[in-house]
Amino acid sequence: MKSWSYYIQLAGVNEKGEVLKEEALYVVATPQNEELFRDIKYNCFSEHYIPEENAIKHGQAYAVGVDFEIKNMKDYGLEFFSEDDELYIFREGISMKEGLKNVLKILMNRLREQGYGKDFEVIRDIGSPSEDFMRECLLEVIKGQ
Repeated sequence: MKSWSYYIQLAGVNEKGEVLKEEALYVVATPQNEELFRDIKYNCFSEHYIPEENAIKHGQAYAVGVDFEIKNMKDYGLEFFSEDDELYIFREGISMKEGLKNVLKILMNRLREQGYGKDFEVIRDIGSPSEDFMRECLLEVIKGQ
């Protein structure tokens, strides 16, 4: 197994229009199939980079790290907390996209607990999935609640 890590940030807005951000480290397990790494425009990165579309298609949710305790882990597809790694480990068989949606749910619920649940917006940064993909997942989470 190889892994690819994403830095996920979500902003929540309260009734006064104030913004609070929460963040998570999302770890995705990817197959060791080297063919997934060959389809890259910039060959210098091909040994250490997996294209997002391949991570979405072949990746599996592995773990999430946050700076707070996650309550009701099973609601998010999480099996246990690894004290050695300080990560919450997903149960096997969750796709990369479903895992990302669970990470966004975790962050949304944390923001709501703090009174910042009026509106949500993904924050694009280096190390995060594409903005379009993050927005797609966020909208699916919002519609599903």
